[in-house]
Amino acid sequence: MRTTLFLLTVFSAFALASCRPRAWDVQHPTEQEAAREELERFERLWLNPAHIAPPNIPFERREQTDEQISVAVRPLRPEDADWNTWPGDAARLFNNRAALLFDVEVVGRGSLKWVPEATSLELNTEGDPMRPAHAPDEVLLPLLRAALVQEQWALKGDLVERTRAAGSFRAAYLSTEPARSPLRGVVAFPLRDPERHVIALRITVAVEAEDGPHQFSFLY
Repeated sequence: MRTTLFLLTVFSAFALASCRPRAWDVQHPTEQEAAREELERFERLWLNPAHIAPPNIPFERREQTDEQISVAVRPLRPEDADWNTWPGDAARLFNNRAALLFDVEVVGRGSLKWVPEATSLELNTEGDPMRPAHAPDEVLLPLLRAALVQEQWALKGDLVERTRAAGSFRAAYLSTEPARSPLRGVVAFPLRDPERHVIALRITVAVEAEDGPHQFSFLY
């Protein structure tokens, strides 16, 4: 609920800023320069190639099956995703510092539903599980905030255009709505420490089927 309210606030502020005539704005040069430097830092950290070591794991598809459901996962680097391409070297939406991603496919009978509350990712050791973003806009919030700053201060750049080009990522994200088989989509785990070197991970995917909950764990 808090995430939904925050997203509505961000989108409302962004819409108001976009509709406001720039000719009416009187920008203070010092504050405008501070905003420009802030956006430059954002682009270096969030959009430019991350140049951090990837997880030392095989980036391969793995599959598990029980009597009712089959689940397959494959690790995915954000900078390698088709929906994240942009002219030049920078990523469209976020680089490898932002999150660990997985392509997920669920096949089974009847209605199926991904359960993010019971889905988790453990890095290097057992315990202290990370939770996934329930919706794609949770991962996009830093970009949305930066685009709002750029618009408010009438700064040159393409951050607003990037937010408008995020539809393919939103469409690719695994939905939490019940649907018929197969379920396919991307799941993102926002990184607490992008510099942490990952040598092993375990992802647990939770699915609600007509016969009840199912969980599948994959060790890399």
